[in-house]
Amino acid sequence: MRVLHFFKNYFPPTHGGIEQLMHQIVHGIDGIEFAVLTGSHSRETITDDDGGVPVVRAREYGRLSTAPIAPAWAGNIRALRPDVIHMHMPNPTGELALLAARSKAKIVASFHAEIVRGGVVPAAYRTFLPLFWRKVDTVIVGSPPMLDAPELARVHDKAVVVPYGIDADEWSARPARADEIRARYPGPIVFFMGLLRHYKGVHVLVEAMRDVDATLLVGGDGPERAEVDEAIARCGVANKVHMLGTIANEERAAYMHAADVFVLPAVNRAEAFGIVLLQAMAAGTPVVSTELGTGTSWVNQNEQTGLVVEPRDARALSEAIGRILGDDDRRRAMGIAARQRVRDNFTLDEMFATLKRIYQAR
Repeated sequence: MRVLHFFKNYFPPTHGGIEQLMHQIVHGIDGIEFAVLTGSHSRETITDDDGGVPVVRAREYGRLSTAPIAPAWAGNIRALRPDVIHMHMPNPTGELALLAARSKAKIVASFHAEIVRGGVVPAAYRTFLPLFWRKVDTVIVGSPPMLDAPELARVHDKAVVVPYGIDADEWSARPARADEIRARYPGPIVFFMGLLRHYKGVHVLVEAMRDVDATLLVGGDGPERAEVDEAIARCGVANKVHMLGTIANEERAAYMHAADVFVLPAVNRAEAFGIVLLQAMAAGTPVVSTELGTGTSWVNQNEQTGLVVEPRDARALSEAIGRILGDDDRRRAMGIAARQRVRDNFTLDEMFATLKRIYQAR
């Protein structure tokens, strides 16, 4: 059986949660032949080998918003001859390409997030989405709250919840590098890690730091970097906010262990789950997240594994961070509960087993 994973980006080089999730799946499930179809971010088609997994990076002629203009995708799908196509959504031009390919493959669609911004692309997307849904055999969401996404109203009978998983052992052991990080920056340490996209809300976290006596480390880069830099200057917090850029995979666990609290200050429903929350929780680090009506508040249990506040509220964010930093016993108890929640509910083995059953189901 050949399963083709299809999304606009792939890891490497893109460090987003969906991209790294795909990478884990194609290298983690035994007994299935995998391939990946994605965009090349260039005018060339690049075919490479990712540890035994063929990756076709189709030539692009620009992007509409973040959706690649890749006319060759339909032909690529036909040439790869998959038995199952695992679509990662949203990727509007990708879903159009699949319709154009007229593939007879079984289609599994992971609906990772809603498109919350307006514009021509989202409007056009919603017009052909019903046609795409008719081709899909199974729709996967990462958490129960995502079943209520408006885009899924027509496909509730096809939808199943498959929680994202991580390797908890990878994150639970404390690297020696964590102590070096703590020695380098004045504590306590507040940490964010992720791509700097419009929905991440890092500028709100920067504003919150005006009222927090701590150091903020921001790991990641992306299109909103200039907005974050502007917020640092405007709020006068350059002395306690450090922009680290993209953190190498082998160092991410060290930063999670060095942190006293991890914050995901997302501002809208484009943040549907927050795999990075699981990584922090597996390290035993309590988290602060925002109430978006998506999976983030299902992952992070308010008052148990961390705290949940309203989005776009810098004062609420600073107060929540302060509550955790100001009570060592509470912080340790939340960290213990967070680590256990990951081990009980969000394992790679369970995710892999469930996906394999879906792929093989008739």
